[in-house]
Amino acid sequence: MSEPDYSNSVWQQLIELASDEPALYESAHRWLLDQGPSVVPTLEKALADGRLGSVGHWRILLLLRDFGLQSSLPIILAALRRDDHIVKAAAMEALAAFSAPEATAALTGLFSDSDPDVVRHAASLLGQRRDALAVDQLVVLLNNSDPSLRYSAARALSDIGGPAVHRALRQHLADEDSSEVRELITSKIPE
Repeated sequence: MSEPDYSNSVWQQLIELASDEPALYESAHRWLLDQGPSVVPTLEKALADGRLGSVGHWRILLLLRDFGLQSSLPIILAALRRDDHIVKAAAMEALAAFSAPEATAALTGLFSDSDPDVVRHAASLLGQRRDALAVDQLVVLLNNSDPSLRYSAARALSDIGGPAVHRALRQHLADEDSSEVRELITSKIPE
């Protein structure tokens, strides 16, 4: 497979975006953002360019998040399925910027991931964006055997809030055996 063809200025910015030097990648990030949405198809193409590595792909996904174009959602969802923890984490962050039901479904779908860090991160992102579409799946996650996952679910639910969420947290409290999870729930739900 041949490598994508870029203009020299875009290629230079993509290389700098993948750099370990903060001044270089921050400058490249600003430059690419300044190009506006017309650069998005190039960024999407660059996600398949192995020369940019995981860090370059991570930063491209964060740019796609910043642009927030609905048309980028399929590319971000594809990146989420890659077997690269750096890219997967960035795809999760990018997905959290979208309110589309498929973004919620992809993030809640990660609750079955074998890596507890992925599950915790997905729950956290859903809570941060106060995604009411995720409530049912977060309530199910409250029953996980891993107390750290239950804690993440309780935290996300408390961030989402609302009477139905508070009822679910109160009901869960009766069966919760982790003092940390119990403390979180009692501190976050109104009496």
